[in-house]
Amino acid sequence: MENAGQEIHADKDETRQLDESPCMTPNGVTGQCININECKDLLAILDNPQRSKEEIELLRRSHCGFADKVPMVCCPQITPPLDRRCFTYEGKEGTCLGLYSCPLLMGLLKPPVSKDNLSYVQLSRCESPDRYSVCCGPDEAVPPAPGKQAMCTLTAAPPDPRTECCGLDSGGGNRIFGGNVTAIDQYPWLTLIEYRGVRDDRIKLLCGGALISGQYVLTAAHCVVGPVLNSGTPINVRLGEYDVSFSGRDCVQVEGGGTDCTDPVVTIAIERTIPHKDYNPSAKLRR
Repeated sequence: MENAGQEIHADKDETRQLDESPCMTPNGVTGQCININECKDLLAILDNPQRSKEEIELLRRSHCGFADKVPMVCCPQITPPLDRRCFTYEGKEGTCLGLYSCPLLMGLLKPPVSKDNLSYVQLSRCESPDRYSVCCGPDEAVPPAPGKQAMCTLTAAPPDPRTECCGLDSGGGNRIFGGNVTAIDQYPWLTLIEYRGVRDDRIKLLCGGALISGQYVLTAAHCVVGPVLNSGTPINVRLGEYDVSFSGRDCVQVEGGGTDCTDPVVTIAIERTIPHKDYNPSAKLRR
């Protein structure tokens, strides 16, 4: 390396040809032996006429051969940023963090710890390098303390039965469209997607969709790829569900004292999912 002065040089007889082979940097980090022009950090040091003795020594120790008389250096591998997006138990987007980094969930573990709060924290676990990771969501994702009135907020996910929230209408309807309560049989093509939990093997309702033919349901791409898979795997489509807080057929009172009931719910296994080829779950505008 001529630019590094006399500190780094090659013997005239040295003719090693190296192809991006694995190596260990002077700092003990795994790297690749590549052309120095392709290693941004070391190239910046080489091009700096005011480089220090320590930087010259780093260049010398990073040297790993030549390729066509061009110096090769052990360049640290750049690890892509970890995708920490996840979905909370209620289906809201959160961040997968170590438990101690999530004040929302840590607050639930202050003595005395209720059984419900402990269960909620356990169901909030997610996958990350941290020893005990949880999906840390927004403030309203945390269940209210016993006896405290829940704050109902609009969400695309089915309501959590523990919060006693069913949409935003005080009349008790649980399907809100444009601010109006829908009739029990008004949108029969709407579906729910059942997910099997990654950790607890429980059925979770994290997304919805629309039946567009006898065999296909249209849903958002982020419902079948990306962080949602850290919470569960889509396994079934549920048809005919009106109120998820009740099991069995859903019924409402109609004029004249009669009752209008839905047909029994139909659950169909998902054969395969087909995300849009241009969907990028890592993009900021992914939705």
